[in-house]
Amino acid sequence: MSKEKFSDSISVLLELLEVSIHCILYARKVYPEGIFELKKKYSVPVHVSIYPELNSYINGTLNAVKSLLKLKKLCKLDVCFYNKIGVIVERFVFNIHNVELELNLSDFSNIRDPYLIKLEQMLRAFCLKLTVCDSFLKPLPPNCTFQIHIHTTETNSIEIQKDTEVCTY
Repeated sequence: MSKEKFSDSISVLLELLEVSIHCILYARKVYPEGIFELKKKYSVPVHVSIYPELNSYINGTLNAVKSLLKLKKLCKLDVCFYNKIGVIVERFVFNIHNVELELNLSDFSNIRDPYLIKLEQMLRAFCLKLTVCDSFLKPLPPNCTFQIHIHTTETNSIEIQKDTEVCTY
């Protein structure tokens, strides 16, 4: 796969992860509704945080994810919710390990969906499922916090820990 196609694939996956994290945080009511605004992604209205510190944490995490994706070293990403004594009470898992980032967005001759309509439909369906997830789950306990966990190989984990600090929001 060319470097450009791989980069396009990473961008699509990062955007999906970002939208998903915001949707999950809104749906699970960890933050007040007032820190979210409605935006359209994949032709679906989704709630996106406007809180600078939260957005900084999400963006910083996604920058680390981007680096790992480029190296093909990302295994999975978890959005974990903790109760007030620090026990994980809920987890959303994005298993990336088996995902082949082979979306050919620059060479339309090899795909049957040159305008990426099917891809957008799949992303839209995924976002819609996330927006209703709270109706299938028990409410989180009061005073929950969350963290985004990045799972990678042991070697890469050590390198990332040198460059980042763990934040709980």
